[in-house]
Amino acid sequence: MMKIAGNPIVLFFSYCWVLILVSIIRCQTLIPYDFGFVFIAIILQSFVFVSFSRGFFNQSYWVFSLLFFGMVPIIEIEFNVRSYVGMPALTDSDIMYAGIFIFGLNLLYAISYEVFKKRGHVNIIPEQVLELKKNTEYKNNVFFIFSIIIGAICFIVVFEDMNNNIVSLFFRGGDFQDTNEEWGPQKLIIQRFIRPIPMILFLSFVLLYGYKSKIKLLLLFVVAVVVAFPTSLPRFVAASLYIPIIFVFVPRLKKGLSYFYFLILSLLFIFPLLNSFRRYNSDDGFILITAGDLKFFVEGHFDSFQTFAQVIAHEIITYGEQLVMVFLFWVPRSIWGQKPVSSGVEIGQRLGAYFTNMSANIYAEGWINFGFLGAVLFAILLGFISSKIDSYFYLLLKFNILALKAKLKLQILAYFILSALFFITLRGDLVTGVSNTLGVIFAWSLVFLLSRIVDKKLFSS
Repeated sequence: MMKIAGNPIVLFFSYCWVLILVSIIRCQTLIPYDFGFVFIAIILQSFVFVSFSRGFFNQSYWVFSLLFFGMVPIIEIEFNVRSYVGMPALTDSDIMYAGIFIFGLNLLYAISYEVFKKRGHVNIIPEQVLELKKNTEYKNNVFFIFSIIIGAICFIVVFEDMNNNIVSLFFRGGDFQDTNEEWGPQKLIIQRFIRPIPMILFLSFVLLYGYKSKIKLLLLFVVAVVVAFPTSLPRFVAASLYIPIIFVFVPRLKKGLSYFYFLILSLLFIFPLLNSFRRYNSDDGFILITAGDLKFFVEGHFDSFQTFAQVIAHEIITYGEQLVMVFLFWVPRSIWGQKPVSSGVEIGQRLGAYFTNMSANIYAEGWINFGFLGAVLFAILLGFISSKIDSYFYLLLKFNILALKAKLKLQILAYFILSALFFITLRGDLVTGVSNTLGVIFAWSLVFLLSRIVDKKLFSS
């Protein structure tokens, strides 16, 4: 039986708030003869299905659907944005059909999630997951020293990669942007694997040894922030590293649909503000984007729906070529001369875009590989993966995280990070999501292995 995870009254008023916002943007979209009704339906669909959510992956999905598939297309219609970066303009029919497809794929995802959720439910006996109190002060010191040493090494590697430019540690792009945009294997390893390590070490220290060693925590946090400063990272990567801090220090956020509301507010207000500090140039300085500035949503940051519509409208299918690129992204072009480009670049090149670094959401990836059946397959597979992961952690999250066994604490930390990183996979392109996810998994695995070596007693129970 499906149970409502959030407060129905809060969900109802949240939906009403979104409808009021939409009506302010464009009152005509509420009139049945206008194709904007499709996106109102997607917004409602997102609120309805998230109300039965049991985990962070599912809540991330419905936040993505609400904003990228529901609200942003309406804002694009209002500003008459029918294409980005020089691609052909989408017609009303193109937009409407893409919206209908998204509604159907959302429904298929929700059914898949619910079916596999029922099969993934497990009972947990407290004695199996709760940790016995141990004296770990000595190991606390050892883990701290190793963490500082590893953090220092990460800093040196990252700083060297940024041409020893201290300002580049804090800002992306503009006058500080590296003129060499080619990301070879070395750059990928540094950005995807090395930069997250100090933050994972910091959070692992908190979970394993608690909050008492405040000076140690402060030092570890400073190192983590310097190596991975939020405005020097892609926004969703920054979210994946910093949102878990809030989970750890504000446990209430993991209850009910608090994460869902937090993500929505972050995307609507915090992300535009962060974007203001991502780029700097000597002529204009920082261009501050105020919260609620709707133009931010039609500047290409939220192009996910339109790239999907372009794929359908222009029947772009590569018959699995893009999927091969995802599995073999780590192979350098010097070895594989005919290596395909990522899906966003492929779409842009085919449609004559003057800037091809665009997103291709998870359903665009399915469609560009295997057509309509590919999108359907991706929706079912996405529901399966999200449901299995959420089901595993659902009951664990009902306990105080600090009271769990060491192994489970670090597994939950990985869940916190990956659920936020899930947004990159949803937004696309897929190769970016996979490379970021694998980088974080390898970084987490390194920290997990270090933790077990340093404090075997803590992991023995």
